[in-house]
Amino acid sequence: MLLAALLICLSPSVPDRTVYSQAAALQLEVVDFGKARKSAMVEATVPFRATFDNPFDPADVSLDLEVRPPGNEAYTVPAYFSVPVRRDAATGKDAVSGPGTWKVRWTPMVAGLYRLRLLGKDRTGAVRTDAWTAEVQPSDEPGFVRVSPRDRRFFEYANGTAFYPIGANLCWAGERGLLDYQAWIPAFAASGVNFSRLWLSPAWTTFGLEKTGKPQDGGGLGFYDPVASDRLDAVLALAQANKMQMMLCIESYNILRDRDASNYWEKTPHNRANGGPLDSWSDFWTDPKMLRFVANKQRYLVARYGAFPNVFAWELWNEADLTRDFDKDVALRWHQDVAGKLRQMDPYRHLITTSFSSPIGIKEIDTLDELDFVQSHYYGNGDPAKVVADQQTRKASWGRPHFFGEVGADAAGPRPEDRTGMQFRDPAWISLVTGASGTAMPWWWDSYIAPKNLESVWRPISKFVAGIDWPAEDFRQIRPKPRFALPQKNVVMEDVEFSNGPKSWEAAPQNRPQIVKLSPSGNSATAQPVSGLLHGVFNHPELHNPVGFDVNFPRPVRFEVDVSGVSGYGGAALTIAIDGDTVLAQNFADTDESTETLNKYNKTYAIQIPAGPHRVVVRNPGRDWLMAGYRFRNVRRQTGPPVEIWGSMGNAHGLFWLRQANRTWRNVVELKKAFPKAPATKLDLTGLAAGYWVAEVWDTTSGKVLRRTRHRVRNNGTILVHLPEFAGSIAMKLSLQPARKL
Repeated sequence: MLLAALLICLSPSVPDRTVYSQAAALQLEVVDFGKARKSAMVEATVPFRATFDNPFDPADVSLDLEVRPPGNEAYTVPAYFSVPVRRDAATGKDAVSGPGTWKVRWTPMVAGLYRLRLLGKDRTGAVRTDAWTAEVQPSDEPGFVRVSPRDRRFFEYANGTAFYPIGANLCWAGERGLLDYQAWIPAFAASGVNFSRLWLSPAWTTFGLEKTGKPQDGGGLGFYDPVASDRLDAVLALAQANKMQMMLCIESYNILRDRDASNYWEKTPHNRANGGPLDSWSDFWTDPKMLRFVANKQRYLVARYGAFPNVFAWELWNEADLTRDFDKDVALRWHQDVAGKLRQMDPYRHLITTSFSSPIGIKEIDTLDELDFVQSHYYGNGDPAKVVADQQTRKASWGRPHFFGEVGADAAGPRPEDRTGMQFRDPAWISLVTGASGTAMPWWWDSYIAPKNLESVWRPISKFVAGIDWPAEDFRQIRPKPRFALPQKNVVMEDVEFSNGPKSWEAAPQNRPQIVKLSPSGNSATAQPVSGLLHGVFNHPELHNPVGFDVNFPRPVRFEVDVSGVSGYGGAALTIAIDGDTVLAQNFADTDESTETLNKYNKTYAIQIPAGPHRVVVRNPGRDWLMAGYRFRNVRRQTGPPVEIWGSMGNAHGLFWLRQANRTWRNVVELKKAFPKAPATKLDLTGLAAGYWVAEVWDTTSGKVLRRTRHRVRNNGTILVHLPEFAGSIAMKLSLQPARKL
């Protein structure tokens, strides 16, 4: 009795009648799934009559399929209420076209003879059918994606075939609706993209399930929009036909944010002012009625979409840390509870994840047992590729797969001056050679990638990784040091940079005043990284972090500060002082009402440092933060070619990405710096298995193999590989050749 009373208390209230209300004597009949095959979805319309007002609330009415596989324990597949939708194929416009029916979708995971039974209940009682049998035939379908038991850093299908996500966001469509997806998905898939991400919230998105409105009309929290639901059906089916996996993002921070250009609190159905249960955004995480709504929504998602074998994962939140008044401890408990319940109700055990706006992430939440893999997000126009590599190196020890679910040069816009897609091409390449479990996924698909026909960027990547069994490789990250292939006649001086440092708004060593000591030759013994943010003195005074450099150069040196973004919450300022005397002062005023990051001040600010011992201090005396990197020009003798290398070595493959030193997104696209070709280079590689290896040098833009050489590796496991001169970047793939039969 106490449990029943509690369920009634927590059940979302509905009016006496809704657009879905039915009053019928409880009745249920068996269904025929037709020819069922292992790992392939089947669907049936269920003859189910009942009395209810909200067919999406299992406390009001529910329908389940009880499944007993051959030789295994029984499990339950929830059914769902479906309202038919009519769609104009020419315009993509869609609308409700008739009364609802009950449907059940099921994907059997093994072949053999099953026993099935339907269970229904409403407020008047419960009913069940007699059990019946269904023979499931074998198939070659790979099944659902899992974390690989062979190497828990990577993914594989249920049949043991490796799956490496090569991804791009396609989160919502424009006014053309599904017509956009009918153009995008085949085009992206044809270029090698096998993975994407869709948003199911807020309401304004193409697949926004919960709309503000009255329950009498089928709106409001706890009711799911039939048109948006049908669109998601269509896109998942289209993606499956194009062999594309989809991650479904259930909630986005916008619904719990009442400030800046991305807020949606005033319009969301969660808000009590719009008929929802919440007086404040903060109540979302703990309100009992809200938690009940969350569980009901999860049940609907599992019932309607869980049987799609190409549903890769449930993403609980997009950037949860951007919700208003975010509390890490409260969010941690919410993720534990909600992910745990989702795991229990999902018979297919889809992967579960979440995401945060800071690339640093929140380790305590990211590594919860209830979650399966880690995502990072990053936007910044300095060197997105380097940030991707650094975070992959940092999170490699977290014991689970990791990749970047969002990446771009600027969160405020696509930066269309990047005409070749460098802002996502370089992060994609560097992620796959540093051990990430998937390529970094770009944003701006609708306003940048598709309009500029940049889908081709993924074609070389897809060809490059073809045939690699990722979990079998035991990849380990290495950074070989390049050498000049030919003797150098002249001494060349190179820059010393402190760029792409960590960016955070939390108490951390880099968010305190810091002094970096440089030798006359430009070397530094400072282990602590220099922050990529200079915090101001008003919004976060406790994080104010001027950085000083103690130098003693034998000649005058040019010192540069690269500004790559200024806070839209009040602007910032920049001063540079030598031995206490200010030699440069700039004010970066915030003159508009938007809170988007200001890019109009992005450029290099430079001073001349005299020869001899000096202390150079860079400070932000302004209101809020600015993004900064630092450079001393031509102070260190170049001992190797101006080439940067990232790579991983496995049992049968080695993957490497090489680019010209300092050829970052900002230097190329924003500052328009020219780079002479990188000279011919040679690499000493160790740790290879004995045998014959083939080294292929790839053009990362065209996907052409520029050079192919064969090497014999003896028991010392070393080879010397010669690489040609190049512009931009190249990739190298090592492949162990099968032993010849005698």
